[in-house]
Amino acid sequence: MTVGIDTSAQSTPQRRVLIFDNDRQVLETTQRVFEHHGCAVRTVLTREELFHAMRVEHPDIVVLDLAVQEADAAQVFGAICENCPTAKVVTFSGPASATLALNRRLGESMGLRITGAIEKPFKRPGVRLPAASRSLGPGRRRAKPTGNPQEPDLLAQALAQGWVEFWYQPKVDLDSFGIAGAECLARVRHPELGILPPGDFLARATLAGLHELSCAALIDASGKAGASAQDGRPIEVGINLAANTLEIGDLLESLLRARGAPTGTRIVLELTETDPLLAPERLEEFSAWAVRHGFGISIDDFGHGYATFERLRRAPFCELKLDRAIVQGCATDHASRSICRAAVELAHAFGAKAVAEGIETEEDLMAARALGFDVAQGFLFSAPVPWQTFRMLPAQFTSAAGRAAGRCA
Repeated sequence: MTVGIDTSAQSTPQRRVLIFDNDRQVLETTQRVFEHHGCAVRTVLTREELFHAMRVEHPDIVVLDLAVQEADAAQVFGAICENCPTAKVVTFSGPASATLALNRRLGESMGLRITGAIEKPFKRPGVRLPAASRSLGPGRRRAKPTGNPQEPDLLAQALAQGWVEFWYQPKVDLDSFGIAGAECLARVRHPELGILPPGDFLARATLAGLHELSCAALIDASGKAGASAQDGRPIEVGINLAANTLEIGDLLESLLRARGAPTGTRIVLELTETDPLLAPERLEEFSAWAVRHGFGISIDDFGHGYATFERLRRAPFCELKLDRAIVQGCATDHASRSICRAAVELAHAFGAKAVAEGIETEEDLMAARALGFDVAQGFLFSAPVPWQTFRMLPAQFTSAAGRAAGRCA
């Protein structure tokens, strides 16, 4: 199957194309074709390079070979949803047509636009991408939607229109490599822009919007936790609370109403340190109330925001989540390893679990386990995915995790 390029709109911005394959000749051939049609092309050979390029460059088009051994479709699609959710996705096709169709359905279920496939092996020199089809290439800009990521009312609009969804990312126990919990993360399914990550709708959100989002997340998480317990796979589910929402007068009562009757599975409130002016006394009051009513308290993104030792002393937290910017690279960076080790010791001194966020490589997983982290979270296991996809994840990870565990023993 060929994939079309629209070359008629020469005045529009240059499209950015990211191509992933482990065959240099395939990369070079495909790169020449896209460049011929006026695209700016980046090629990568490994999953780590792919994830890094998506985080940094936010491509408009992602071309993938999902037959590459290290390319787990759920992880790769999740990374696209997280970093470039409006990108068009093209896959290299091969003999495993059933697998290709399954991967396509998976990507579409996650909200991605899978626009076609490029046949491999190439039957002739090069790859011809005819202009008759307009699914790729330099194209016309979309009309400005009613709400876009730069407008402050996007979250309010999304909540009012029912565009908000809640996706789940597993938290994996580093002793058993079983799923011990999940973090509930908001996404907006915009009718024109597709799936939007939090950075597009939270930065300018109002306090009232954040409060409404937290309550909606708690309702969803409580229902999913209850369903998981009934399925015989009880998990602890975490939701994010911006620290400044703790100043809302009826926050406690509204959280109780949103949770409903306890399900037997604990809900953890992950406090994100976005407000440096939050009074320590207010944090202490809220945390004590939450624990009395069966919630857990997590200090999220530790090492990134405004978390202080005073706040740790005030909040009876059950887990300390070390920010991904510190965890990533801990396998090779001495400074990161030292910070990770200190954070683990600090968490354990408070009787809390230490969680390593942003685990994307087996090397960092091995290092996190050796450093004493209790739980890991990251794309190595799974990106945030819709609940129906989350339920299909294995109860215990045995591939990358198992290999890493063997080398750690």
